[in-house]
Amino acid sequence: MTTEVPAARGSPTIRWGPNASYIGPVVSLPFEALYEEVLRERGRRETATGTIYRDSGGRVRREYRIVHGSGQGPIDLVVINDLAARSVVWLDNATNTATRFIDFGPPPGQPLWGGWAFEGSWSLEGGAEERTIEGVLCRKVARVGWPLGATLKGAEAGEIWISDELKYSVFERVTDPEHEYTWRLYNIQRTEPPDSLFAVPAAYTVVSRSKIDPSG
Repeated sequence: MTTEVPAARGSPTIRWGPNASYIGPVVSLPFEALYEEVLRERGRRETATGTIYRDSGGRVRREYRIVHGSGQGPIDLVVINDLAARSVVWLDNATNTATRFIDFGPPPGQPLWGGWAFEGSWSLEGGAEERTIEGVLCRKVARVGWPLGATLKGAEAGEIWISDELKYSVFERVTDPEHEYTWRLYNIQRTEPPDSLFAVPAAYTVVSRSKIDPSG
């Protein structure tokens, strides 16, 4: 899952999350793990670290601690994603506010998403090398021209390793002349997280908004 958060006051947003995402509900595969991702561009270094939890029902909680290269203080954020319920909740611990996006996913009446999706020039088509990373079997994603069949950007390089068993991206390193991005999932534990992690704390103010209409 990817999330957009402000890079710094008055500056554009930065997309946090792996380039490879399984975009359907993943049931009966609970886990928790730590993660680290680093983005370097134009001499600036941004990092996000935290914990990811997924329960047997497919709900995902991701805790972010984001440190900007601008010297701005860290941002602490929690995002709870329930694809089956088509909702995403952002927990702002600084203000005790929960923002619930009520129209996440496909419109009502349409089937839920499923399968792998990729940011950039990557595809599961073609041969795939396998390797065990952090105790799980992973396969390497092919770099392709986009749209499929187009000429590859020669300046782009890197590698992405996904786990079909876990249905999560385990390791990524993607570079071009202006950017360097790394993602790693580690300390993976196959445990069922407590239900309380996916609930809005009682003291929080809940605000419902629409991703379609920013005025919500």
